[in-house]
Amino acid sequence: MSDLPIILFEGEEDRSFLAELLKVLGLHEKLEFHKQCGGKDKFKKILEGLVISNRKAIIIVADNDGDPAGAFKNIQRQIGEAGFTIPPKQRETVETPNLPPLSVLMIPWDNDSGCLETLCLSAANPDYKNQLDCADKLVKCAGAEKWPIAKRAKLRMRGFLSAVCKSDPNTGLRYAWSTDERPGDIFPLKGVVAYNQIAEYLKGFAI
Repeated sequence: MSDLPIILFEGEEDRSFLAELLKVLGLHEKLEFHKQCGGKDKFKKILEGLVISNRKAIIIVADNDGDPAGAFKNIQRQIGEAGFTIPPKQRETVETPNLPPLSVLMIPWDNDSGCLETLCLSAANPDYKNQLDCADKLVKCAGAEKWPIAKRAKLRMRGFLSAVCKSDPNTGLRYAWSTDERPGDIFPLKGVVAYNQIAEYLKGFAI
């Protein structure tokens, strides 16, 4: 069984983004992903079911949405209920006797409101500015400007990707880095400032 650090995540979009970022960083063979995801409320169940005695670390990745403090408390609660030491802060690695070290990464970052869509849209390829402008107009036209930040970001993402991916307007974020009949440069990851903090955090587990 592998002893590599393992990443637990909310959805397939998160895995796609993180897997692509690890490739860019040359770390795709240094960390692994759990095979399942179940949203923000399934981490307790996943932690309890892991066979992880020899893992170097466990990394939980979750969205802050519109309530960063509340979102992190939800993850903390599940960690404690699963029998692990509760990390007092985001990205702080904690030790539990006879269990791997554990750390939590909140997206977009620590106490910033938003989700993966928020982060990616902030660093979309400027070549697609017109499509992003159109997505912004969709949000306004739909009267969604006061929607919760995560729901608003998902609507904006849907409109943006549909406009960019002409061959498949139904493309979801999990496929945004696929070059199979889609542009491969929608969300470039290499050398992008928006991802530097996350990149540095992940590098710390690849030693």
